[in-house]
Amino acid sequence: MDKKIKLLLVYANLPMDNVIPVGISSLIASVRHPNIEVTLFDTTFYRTRAKTSDEERVKLLQVAPFNYADFGVGFKPATVESDFEKLLAEKQFDLVGISMVEATYELSCRLAAIAKRFSLPVIAGGILAILDPEFVLRDDRFDMVCVGEGERCLKAVCLALLRGDTLEGIDNLWYKDRGTIRRNKLELLSLDYVPFLDFSEYEEGRFYRPMGGTIFRMVPVEFSRGCPFNCSYCADHALRARFAGVGRWLRYKSVNRILSEIKHYLAAYQVQYFYFVSETFLAMPDRDFREFVDGYRNIKVKFWCNTRPETITEEKISLLKEIGCHRMSIGIENGNEKFRKTVLRRGGATNDQIVEACAIVERHGIPFSVNNIIGFPEETRDIIFDTIKLNRRINADSYGAYMFMPYRGTDIFHYCVAKGYIRSDNLSGDVHIDSALNNPYITNEELMGLLRTFVLYVKLPELYYPEIARAEKFDDAGNAAFERLSRIYWEQFSSRRR
Repeated sequence: MDKKIKLLLVYANLPMDNVIPVGISSLIASVRHPNIEVTLFDTTFYRTRAKTSDEERVKLLQVAPFNYADFGVGFKPATVESDFEKLLAEKQFDLVGISMVEATYELSCRLAAIAKRFSLPVIAGGILAILDPEFVLRDDRFDMVCVGEGERCLKAVCLALLRGDTLEGIDNLWYKDRGTIRRNKLELLSLDYVPFLDFSEYEEGRFYRPMGGTIFRMVPVEFSRGCPFNCSYCADHALRARFAGVGRWLRYKSVNRILSEIKHYLAAYQVQYFYFVSETFLAMPDRDFREFVDGYRNIKVKFWCNTRPETITEEKISLLKEIGCHRMSIGIENGNEKFRKTVLRRGGATNDQIVEACAIVERHGIPFSVNNIIGFPEETRDIIFDTIKLNRRINADSYGAYMFMPYRGTDIFHYCVAKGYIRSDNLSGDVHIDSALNNPYITNEELMGLLRTFVLYVKLPELYYPEIARAEKFDDAGNAAFERLSRIYWEQFSSRRR
């Protein structure tokens, strides 16, 4: 067959969130075929919001300042809509695929509307589409939804459209057919048989990302999909339930496959830094971990990983240090043991055990950040201060505090709807903006003030607390107090952020 189908993949991203995504990179690799021509439209370098996440995190004292402009990275002069429409007019596409999350749903809808003006079929993917496909398909701008992993699904859709075949029987696909939603069966993939990630469609600037105030050329390496834990606010328990009749959602790649990928990326993309994509890196089987450590010893490229306190041991951290672990993030989320266990379903470690796990990482000289969430349903100011008190016991390199977002499909989303804290059609936004909840226990203004001052409460001596409390207020006096305290913070702690 000489005819080709032209696929436009759209990555609807938050502005300047410059981490190369695994999902789109895997799709690009998977649709490679002599009869499929793929083009990527990436919204990362468009100013689609007033502030970027990194700008907010610098302002909130969570990350060190940096300058993308040193690498020629900046926002595009045109609007995302005008460039998207121009691309559609220039190239005669046959299918548009949009990958999105809740925070980029509105942007995705705007782009899908433009695609419909060109009479193009649109398929939606991403975690929102997987966990709530009915919600997405209620919108006339979307014709199909990939309700699972998209590597086989998207390629099969392209080839079916090319041949004029029906979409019936394509696994992980729901689609509209004369006013009826057709629901094909689900499938799970063996990760060792998914193609290596393909980064060739990204702009050069997409490879650069700050770590500790220094910008590196970096790419992701996917180790696993899924998580062994069961947090109420995370999508994993919902994904586990959705695919329960199909197979095991939590899957790991073999170590041989991972090492082969790493060597390929080093040869192809001049990598300076890897970020290892695994929701809880040190939860991998012990045998696999030791095999990976042995295989990575001679690679000598810096890397970052994410894990939980329960998975940290002296031996594992020592081995990570030996093979070049440059930074680590540790999820804490909340400092009240009862609240953490009952509301969040994070009962695996006590506060003392969390503190000791972080101390192990510190003793081995690996800079680390700790991640926290505030604004959970029925969380009070006192509970948030329990989180602050726990963080004060930890000598981290940086402290992240994020606003809770009730993501669709999670147990805590359904709880919030049932209690009247959110509407059933709620879509979560950026974790640095107002809480989505109507929480009778604390106001949104108070939450935003605590988010702004979280790091100050954690790091400055308690004698500053009255002034920090003033800095919670978004008035002239509060803003002046916050600016003064921020200068004090950077003078005392900026050397640790490099």
